[in-house]
Amino acid sequence: LNLDELLKRIISATTDLLDADRSTLMIHDPKTNELWSRYAEGINITEIRIPSSQGIAGAVFTTGQIANIADAYQDPRFNPEVDKRTGYKTETILCMPIVNKAGEKLGVTQVLNKRGGVFTAKDVDRLAAFTAQISVALENAKLFEDVLNEKKYNDAIQKSTSSGVLTLDTNDKILTANEAALEILQLDQQALLGLSAQVFFQQHNEWICNSIERVKQTGEQEDVLDTELHLANGTTASVNMSAMPLIDVSN
Repeated sequence: LNLDELLKRIISATTDLLDADRSTLMIHDPKTNELWSRYAEGINITEIRIPSSQGIAGAVFTTGQIANIADAYQDPRFNPEVDKRTGYKTETILCMPIVNKAGEKLGVTQVLNKRGGVFTAKDVDRLAAFTAQISVALENAKLFEDVLNEKKYNDAIQKSTSSGVLTLDTNDKILTANEAALEILQLDQQALLGLSAQVFFQQHNEWICNSIERVKQTGEQEDVLDTELHLANGTTASVNMSAMPLIDVSN
């Protein structure tokens, strides 16, 4: 899941296998419509950004066509500005779009200065294989980021609500408890998480255990209104409770 380390390894392997001087991975930023250097070998500049239609990389990203260039400075699409900024002399270029399985362009991979000649058809095939790996890595990272964002969103909702929320796994083990639940039960997380709900509630709050079992059997939400909840310190509280099934993506 360390995307930067994974991309670094893929780019390094690309350079070695294609017997080139260096490689660059540029990702499309849809907010600014720019290509930016997610990983660039041999460049001390923190980040390079170019318009997504500028230069060889921009042309490849825009058209979706591979560019295999024997003399960069003879190609009218080549933008020498990056060379001027870095002090590097680009000669040969092999550039390929990164496309996900939905056909969306994510950016480009660019390999520079083939040692002893120009990039061959075999180099194109090899770069295509590495670019496919980069696409998978970026897609997986995006999915992981989406999952984390969803979790943070749900955590924020649970934290901000005044209703106490407990979640249980399929064995009735208490997995999470928001701050309101801990306040209602007058417990801390260490005393609650990981316990069996059936064991925790059985002695004085058997009605909760029965409600959980009915929901598991029927798959339907159950609401219990104005019922006495016995607390661990010997006091009671009047509560309303809703128990409902948590359904995963495979139902």
